[in-house]
Amino acid sequence: MSTTKRKRTVTITINDLLQIVLIVIGAIVLIYELFPPPVEVSFGSGAHLYVFGASTGPYYRSLEKLFSEEYANRYYFCMLDKDYSCKIKKAEIVELLTSKYISNFYLKSIPQTFVVVDGKYVTAIVIGGITDPEFWENVTRREPGEFVLIVSHPFTSEIYMTYEEQMKLINILKTHGILEGNLLIYLLLAVFVACSIVTWYVFLEKKETSSS
Repeated sequence: MSTTKRKRTVTITINDLLQIVLIVIGAIVLIYELFPPPVEVSFGSGAHLYVFGASTGPYYRSLEKLFSEEYANRYYFCMLDKDYSCKIKKAEIVELLTSKYISNFYLKSIPQTFVVVDGKYVTAIVIGGITDPEFWENVTRREPGEFVLIVSHPFTSEIYMTYEEQMKLINILKTHGILEGNLLIYLLLAVFVACSIVTWYVFLEKKETSSS
């Protein structure tokens, strides 16, 4: 007694392909929005402002308006609520500055602005959303040295930081998207690819079942 195997065919329509393509594109866009690729932050000559903040914070718009008018192309916002690598960088800086006896409350507060001069010196760390143009003019004119100004209005103080420590801090600020952030992206992409393959096989299985 002979048995014949029924040949099963898989039919994939153009609509099916379009749906898969849209899902893939949507996932890639979502990952890109949550975890932007690494970008080199350039600190040229003169004073540059590097700000840790949040897009939903009360001071973001006012600081953005002030800096865009007074320090065009010389400021950068690192959004803690939009970019995971900013959180990693912030944590590294908190660890670096903890030895300087700065209150943990101030270290973790945002907005927090670092004044970098000539790409080699940190002259001031400003905590809070100060929007007085004259204040920023005075702060950005501060001469480099091994004493860094700390401002949390209305209080001011200074901390001692060697030039080596200042460069270490600047190097943390420079690279936007550190190793841990990139590693997380790779893991997410790997999970996404794996899920896509599983979904594809399930999709094919359903097609085979429906056509048998």
